Order: sequence, then structure tokens, then C-alpha cells
Amino acid sequence: ACQLPGILIVLVLISRVSRLKILIGGNVTSGVSLLLLIFVSEPTARVVLATIGLTAMSISFPTIYLYTGELFPTVVRNIGFGLCSVLARVGSMIAPFIATM
Repeated sequence: ACQLPGILIVLVLISRVSRLKILIGGNVTSGVSLLLLIFVSEPTARVVLATIGLTAMSISFPTIYLYTGELFPTVVRNIGFGLCSVLARVGSMIAPFIATM
């Protein structure tokens, strides 16, 4: 439910704003709203902050694939994109273990 508004926002912004600005804005918004969850105890405010954080994440996620393709030169684009994808998957596998430390 939170991903659809984020994807629609990306569709509107992608041709008007640079991909790096969209990526930074989505990540900063997500990080700030999710960090604020620590300090808020009211249930409604927590739901709103979590929704904003998830929507901002859904803005960043499709943008990172476009930006990664533009970041690397054509000669090493497939290697760079594959390496980024592998490292993202490794991070996803390691994250549950780090959370239990």
C-alpha cells in the first residue's frame, strides 16, 4: 500500500529532477522518519512516520537501478551493476545476524 504512491512520485519526478537528488531525498526522508519512530510513542504518529518511511524507501528503490546504470561507464556497466546487486544480496543475508548481535 505504501509502494504505489512512492512509485507514482518517482514516475512524476524522474524526468524533472536528477536521479541523484531523488535518491538522496528518498533515503534522507526514510532515514529521518524511521529514526523519529524511536522518540514517538503515540500510535497514530508512529503509523504515519512508518508510512512516510516506507513510501520514501519505495521512491529510492526503483531509482537506484536507474542511477546505477548511469554511474558506471559502458565498458564496465554489467560488472558494476552485478557487483552492486551481489553486495546488496549479501547485505540482506547478513542483516538478520547483525540485528541479533
